[in-house]
Amino acid sequence: MAQQQTVRKDAWLRHFYQKALNDYLDQDPLARQYNSANWIFGRQVRIARADGVNEAVVDPVARGIQDLLNDIGLDFSIVDVGVDAQANRLIRYATKSDGRIDTDVLTQSIIACGGRDFASVVLTPNYFTASDQDWGEGRFSRGTLLLALPHGRQNSLNFLRNITKHEAAHLFGYQLHHETVTVPEYKQPKDCVMYWQASTQDLCDKCKDALKAFWHGIENNSGERFLKE
Repeated sequence: MAQQQTVRKDAWLRHFYQKALNDYLDQDPLARQYNSANWIFGRQVRIARADGVNEAVVDPVARGIQDLLNDIGLDFSIVDVGVDAQANRLIRYATKSDGRIDTDVLTQSIIACGGRDFASVVLTPNYFTASDQDWGEGRFSRGTLLLALPHGRQNSLNFLRNITKHEAAHLFGYQLHHETVTVPEYKQPKDCVMYWQASTQDLCDKCKDALKAFWHGIENNSGERFLKE
């Protein structure tokens, strides 16, 4: 679905139910090569942190993911695996000479390890190469959620919960931001966690319904049940 446009509600929900999954896989050749979107069948999210990331950040990260799961009604478990040797190794491999992480290299390395039936949440103490403003990146097609937590960011626990929920929505199938598409049938919210700045915990009805439609589509395609309702 093209960005910066206005669509009707029926087309909006139909896109997520019928087309979004194929769009994500078609746009990501690695997802086709490694079947990395199959992480969903394990129904688990694992949080791994690298050396230099304080254990205290794990709780708001887990809460942010759980907030998103609760809003959609998805039944996935969240597991904290602590400081992870493989995560440290892959982060070192993806770190450039300036100390910044190339997120594409890191996610490619994660899925190339193969055989995953869970989503990988990796907490790093480095900035990303893309921008100092980037806090995170979630990709459904790769089953990855990365968070850049250098310096004082590890003290911003409330915002970290917000940004994790935002990136978790991307991980679970919403590859847009709230402001990129207008759907007139939905009342414009005061705020939504899917705005770029993620200044709230609230997920608006437009974004929530899109995610639910996406998972109903997955259920229809797979014959498996993921939603609690």
